[in-house]
Parts: sequence; C-alpha cells; structure tokens
Amino acid sequence: MKNIILNCRVRIFGVLRGLVLHLPLGFRRGSGFYRFFRQGIYDFLKPKINFQVSVKGHRMLVPGKDRAITDELMTPGRFEPFETRLFESAVKKGMTVVDVGANFGYYTLLAARLAGPSGKVYDFEPDEDNYKLLSENVSRNGYTNVVLERAAVSRGSGTQTLFRDALNYGAHSLSQANLQMGQQSSIVCRTVSLDDYFADKPGRIDIIKIDVQGAEGLAFEGAQKLIKQNKYLRILLEFWPSGLLQMQTDPVEFLHHFEKQGFRIRLITPGGLQPAGDIAELVRKLEKNLHVNLLIEGGI
Repeated sequence: MKNIILNCRVRIFGVLRGLVLHLPLGFRRGSGFYRFFRQGIYDFLKPKINFQVSVKGHRMLVPGKDRAITDELMTPGRFEPFETRLFESAVKKGMTVVDVGANFGYYTLLAARLAGPSGKVYDFEPDEDNYKLLSENVSRNGYTNVVLERAAVSRGSGTQTLFRDALNYGAHSLSQANLQMGQQSSIVCRTVSLDDYFADKPGRIDIIKIDVQGAEGLAFEGAQKLIKQNKYLRILLEFWPSGLLQMQTDPVEFLHHFEKQGFRIRLITPGGLQPAGDIAELVRKLEKNLHVNLLIEGGI
C-alpha cells in the first residue's frame, strides 16, 4: 500500500508540475497561486526519500531531497530534451562513452543501452550519495557494459575537496564558490586524470559527456594525450564561464584550445545546433552567471 501511495504522489507531482511549467513565466514569478504550489502542494506531494521513476524506458532511483534534476525527471520530457536527442543520435553500438560527472545516471543509462554489449561506458562520480544511486540504477536496469569509478576527474591523480549542495545533487563542485543553492557540506574525494586512467586501456574514445560545475578546465588539462589520440572525439559539455573562472580557468582560452586542435564548436539550442561564433563574444553574453551546452567535435 505504501508503494502504491508513493507512486501516485510521484505521478500527480509530475503532471501538476508539467502543467504549471506551461504557464507564462511572468505569472509563475508573481502569482500567489504558484507560491502556494511551491510551498504547499509541491512539498506535500514530493517524497523526501529515495524513490523510483520511469525515465526513457529505464527504472531510476532518484533522491527526494534534490530539487533540481529529480524534479525534472519527475516531469516527463523536461530534462534536457535537446541534449538528450543529440546524445541519443550520437551514441552507436560498439562505441566507448565516458560520462564525467555521471550524477545518478541519466546519460549513463542511455549510453549503456545505445552502445550495447559490444560497447563500453566509463562513469566518474565523486559524491558518495550520487555514486550509490548511480550504481543501483546501473544494476537494476541490468547493464554489464558500465565501469563505475567513484572519483572526480581533474588535472592529476590524488585527492581534492568536493563541496556538496544539499538541495541540488547536480551542483556539487570542486570550488565552494560555485555552489548555487545554499546548504553545504564537503568531503575529500579521489581524483584521476583521464590520461592516467586510460593509459593502459586499448581502443578509442568516441564520446565524452562532461558536466562538472566549473572543473571542465582541470579535467581537460589532464586529458591532452587522450584528445590527441582520438581524432574523431565528440564532447558534450556544459560551458559555464563564471564557474570556470572560479577554478582559475580562462573560458575564452579554454575553448580556443579546442579550436587550435581542429575541433568545431557548436551551441546546442532548441532550434538545433548553431555555430558558436566568436568565443570572446559568447563569453560576454554568458558573463552574468549563465551557461550553455556545447557540442565540440574533432575530425571536422
């Protein structure tokens, strides 16, 4: 009976949230109804424990305390729809996919299904709670082509402090200044560089999906050999100039480095892929703590 009630609450929450998100933004920001929904109905319906949702044909265990990715996954079709379609069209059977900042496994599960038994998915997730959910989600969906690593990807192998956001499980960062939603804690986590990790692993890397809250510069500092060895590499990346700057990465130079190596950079938009244009101008447009998702392609 408890499971039935829980499932009903999850479904009703998802439907109501989807309806509310179709209301005009101005109304949502200023109306008493929306505040009532957020503070009353929202908090009542949404479970506070880990619970299962069905997403893209997968059974996913998600954390009830998370107010970001979990909420999106509970609302059908809401979580990164354009990025999802691009990712699904890019991953083919037999490919090797690297998921850096795997969280609790949305893209991992998609990659595992699309790459198939002849492919391989390598996951890196440093947070203990996310890692447990990630491991459980891979297991409950029966995938055996996923390698899980509880580690952050950085410029070198060692340890580093991970700052954790209590309300947004996708916002944990190696920079405390990059936390967005307030309540915080920290842990010491293992770090690896991609060059070190893949040094003794044969075969090419086809796709890297990376979202590590400003540590992308550190991750690719430690992946220079991998980039040079994989001419046709595709990278799906969250580009957040403010977050990069907090990690002492110049966002303009970060993207210029890819361009100098022959990579093409395009924006992922609701209207499809668009040229990134002048990098310095792109960074200026995003300077007020904004971000954009990019597709960076080699071998063009």
